[in-house]
Amino acid sequence: MPILTQLTEFLDAHGVEYESACPARPVDAGAAGAVQVAKTVMIRAGYECLLAVTPQSSEVSLERLAKITGHRRLRLATAFEARALAPGCHPGAVPPFGNLYGLPVWIDTSFAPDGDIAFKVGTQEHTVRMRYADFARLVQPRIGSFHAEPRSPEDA
Repeated sequence: MPILTQLTEFLDAHGVEYESACPARPVDAGAAGAVQVAKTVMIRAGYECLLAVTPQSSEVSLERLAKITGHRRLRLATAFEARALAPGCHPGAVPPFGNLYGLPVWIDTSFAPDGDIAFKVGTQEHTVRMRYADFARLVQPRIGSFHAEPRSPEDA
């Protein structure tokens, strides 16, 4: 079953209001309250994986995430590992619902608990927008500060 179908059935079963868009529309942060666009990154922590969720404009600081998770060594999951754990999802489009994959979820503290969250689902074309409070209730993510500003080309 495609992940978009699996996710929408899960949300419907839990009575969650959401908006699904295909193709993805630009998110208007001024409409109907604060909307933060999330980016989900699959992280390898030894023999386990986890999902780290940051604002789309940020990067995951593996050093900060390692400190708050207690894992000594973290790395980005390879494309092969991501496809194996989240079949049917294109790179960069794994939804932040680790409970659908049996993976723990960490979300950055920069998300507003009283706003909305939007994220890719399976492909770059499918987006779901929902209340952050509903997301937090269903996923029960761990919360910590691990985002980093993107590096500029001059820093490389």
